[in-house]
Amino acid sequence: MDNIRCQADKRRANLKQLDQHICQQNQAMQQKTNNLDEANFSAPITWIGLYVAAASLVCAIAMAVDVICGFCQHNSGFLANSSLSRPLQ
Repeated sequence: MDNIRCQADKRRANLKQLDQHICQQNQAMQQKTNNLDEANFSAPITWIGLYVAAASLVCAIAMAVDVICGFCQHNSGFLANSSLSRPLQ
């Protein structure tokens, strides 16, 4: 009986040590997580926004040039057979 009690006590001691080790690891992970800088995550958002704004500006300029060229050439593709598609005389 004493041998069984001794083994059970050793197991309890091992479990306590294991539990303490797991708690220490959890605390270390929480400290690492708390040390992350939130500003680093939002830094790329600025560059993405600038890229989208620049691409939109380039697209708007290209569309404006296309409209101006279309009016200058008096061509309209959807009115190909009408008198509006012929150049003014």
